[in-house]
Amino acid sequence: MECVRRKILEKLSRVMNTFKIRASYGTTGNQSFPSYSYISTVKSGIDYPTASGSVNYGSILTTYANPDVKWETSIQTNVGFDMAFMKNMFTLSGDIYRTDKKDMLATVKLPASTGVGTGTNSLVTKNVGNMLNKGIELNLGYRYAKRKFSLKTNVNFSKTLMKLLI
Repeated sequence: MECVRRKILEKLSRVMNTFKIRASYGTTGNQSFPSYSYISTVKSGIDYPTASGSVNYGSILTTYANPDVKWETSIQTNVGFDMAFMKNMFTLSGDIYRTDKKDMLATVKLPASTGVGTGTNSLVTKNVGNMLNKGIELNLGYRYAKRKFSLKTNVNFSKTLMKLLI
């Protein structure tokens, strides 16, 4: 049995130069929201006159807070293969991937009815939802070289499904 297996592998190795299987898994975070987004800031020294003509000392809210804001997280998995045939003249590779994004970050403009105006103090950072990306990629390559002439070409196919999970 071992002899038969060895003969098959020898014949296959004449045609196939490379065969690799790849796999990966990882989690990354995104903290791209302004510092101290979880607390409000107040500016003092904003004085305003009253109807009687006197001046009252006042303060205004310059930024709104979101105490529930947290990191966006991406969980990524990938399985793939690489193959080469006939002294690397033909190559074939493929990948199947999936990315789950949790607690995606977005800057949301508050409505004017909240009394915040229209400037940067009307923006608040929120975790707005989840998203799923998954797909497949295939790549077929051809390489030919003879003296001063060479030719390389690749054909790629990919299909991605993106689904918003709010």
